Order: sequence, then C-alpha cells, then structure tokens
Amino acid sequence: MFAQDIIFRKNGTDIQAIVQKSGTDEVRYKKFDNQNGPIYRLKKSEIAMIRYEDGDRDVFNDASTPVEDRIQTSVDRQNNHQNNIIYSDYQLPVLAYTSIEQDYEQLSKKIYLGTGGGLDYGGLLGGKLEFLPIKYIGLFAGAGYNLLSLGWNIGGTLKILPDKKVSPNLMLMYGYNAVIVGSDFYSEQYETTSYGITVGGNIDIKIGRKNKISTGLFVPFRSKEFKKIHDNAENTPGMSLTPLLPITFSVGFNFGL
Repeated sequence: MFAQDIIFRKNGTDIQAIVQKSGTDEVRYKKFDNQNGPIYRLKKSEIAMIRYEDGDRDVFNDASTPVEDRIQTSVDRQNNHQNNIIYSDYQLPVLAYTSIEQDYEQLSKKIYLGTGGGLDYGGLLGGKLEFLPIKYIGLFAGAGYNLLSLGWNIGGTLKILPDKKVSPNLMLMYGYNAVIVGSDFYSEQYETTSYGITVGGNIDIKIGRKNKISTGLFVPFRSKEFKKIHDNAENTPGMSLTPLLPITFSVGFNFGL
C-alpha cells in the first residue's frame, strides 16, 4: 500500500499526486502536498507509468494507452477496487510484457555504440561504447588505429544538459594521447606512444530519438620523458615526424542500441 499516487514521467522525473481522472489523452491530478490546490493536467504521451495508492499500476505503451483503461475519479476507483483487482489478474501477462518492453526501451536510451576519429575513439579511426548509469553521467571505452598500433581510452562524461537536443559535456579519460612515428635519412624509425590523462569536452547533437553526433576538443597531458623523445627526434636532421598537437579534436556518429 502507498500513501499517494505516483506519476512516473518518461523524462525520468516523478510526481507525488492524487489522480483525479485518467482520460483518453491526459491525466488530471492534484499534487499530494497541496490537495486543496489546483488540478493539473499531463499528457499521457509524457507518462511512463502511474502507480496508485492501492498498489495498482497503469503502464503506458508508445501509443500512450494504458494497459488498464481506468477512466474514473479516485473516489470511483476506491468503490471499484475489488473489480479492478480481478481485472488486473487477467492483465498480469500483458502488464509484465509491457513492463519488460519499457525497461528495455529505457535501457536502450543509455547505451551508445559509435564510430569516429579522435582520442575518445582510440585514434584516427575507431569505435566507442558508452553507457549512462544515470542521465547526467556517462562511462565510455574507445579503441582504434592510432597510426602506430591499437590505441585505447577509458573515461567518464558529465552531461550538462542531457534532456536538450544539443548537450555540452565535460570529459576526463585515460589512455593513449599521442604517438611519434617518423624516420630519418638513414631510415631509422622513431615509434613511441604516450599514455596519460586527457581532459576536455564535447557536444552531443541528437539525431532522431536515439542517435547522436558528437564532436569534441581535448587537452592531453604528456610525460616529460615523451616530450624529450619527441624533441630529440624533431631535432634530428632529415627527420619526418607526425605533428604533436597541444589540442586535439574528435568527431563521430553514435547509435543508440
């Protein structure tokens, strides 16, 4: 038993309420902490589920249709509570299936598989797997070709505006952040990889319901030893080296799984 109705919205928030009426397209309710206040309206397309004070639930599918069609006031619901329980028994398989389907839909918004270029994708060309345990935090791992070998990075992302179409993010990662690839007149090879911390940020631009384009700028922190190797190679006569940039960028397309 619950002390109030709870409306779970698709954006991840919930409302403690007293449901007054559940109509075809909208739900009317009063806030639980202000029951003498105004009646609010909420479109069913914005609602994932309503859990009523007696433990019953309305789960809404993509068409915003409740599994159990209760178009009645909360007073009516109390009077018909016994009938609702009997009706719910017949709906248990449907309710369970709908709940599983919704759980998968929510999870699918939290996992991205991307391909692109840049440090967070592991190199010049690679892939990235990102998981959002909560909508403001992302954890990712990237791997790709870095002109020398397999490059990789693991890190985290702070989502500043996760519900917006364009979201700026802060990023921190550890892994490959530079390579030295070069040769001199005598065909002597210089090949070294730098591993360290990289900080920066990117912007997610949502494409459709699940996918996004990401582009970012990063500042890598490289060891003194690596910089010394690079400087020595750079000062070698006839040496041709890959450039060592103080700021790097990335771009990629990410699919919501």
